[in-house]
Amino acid sequence: MSASIRPEFAGELEKYGAKGVSACFNCGNCTAVCGLSTSGAPFPRKLIRAVQLGLTDRIAESPEPWLCYYCGECSDTCPRQADPGETMMALRRYLTARYDATGISRLFYTSKAFEIGSLLFVAFLVGLCFHLFHGPVIAYRMALNVFAPVKVMEILDLVLLVLLSTVLLLNASRMFRLVMGDPGQYPKLSLAARQEAGNITIRGVPVRYF
Repeated sequence: MSASIRPEFAGELEKYGAKGVSACFNCGNCTAVCGLSTSGAPFPRKLIRAVQLGLTDRIAESPEPWLCYYCGECSDTCPRQADPGETMMALRRYLTARYDATGISRLFYTSKAFEIGSLLFVAFLVGLCFHLFHGPVIAYRMALNVFAPVKVMEILDLVLLVLLSTVLLLNASRMFRLVMGDPGQYPKLSLAARQEAGNITIRGVPVRYF
């Protein structure tokens, strides 16, 4: 299976917080100290090399960025101060932005102006809602359920629930499709394997393996 290469990717990842990718010369020290590394999965060295080569599709299909504990041992012992731990966190931010179809995550991670502006905008909206929909102002005792009418708050909560749940499910679906990759990459199951799996597969993988 062919893999697309984007040599400029390491520079793009710096916007998400990865500052030392170019300093890494793949000595393997991070893999030696990482408790998650195995002989078949040199973690996190393999992913850092994929970043340097710009193998973005392979990175998108890898669950490894989400396994990192961010304990910091690899960064503490790196002889080049390449900070591989922060590279793993930057990959999480990049992948989160890639899963997010709205593009909001990418702006939050890469633009301070957008982040601050969004917080101010939300604060403005909250203040505006209180100004327009608040109930009687009672100054001599606490009466939050009067100032912020329960019915209005329930409706706003339900609107937020539906909106955020929809976005979350869509992003989770995009994450699943990216991590699973092309269904054609998996070998065809034998008749015995299909029978054992009950002939039920998702993107070429028997359900029971999920």
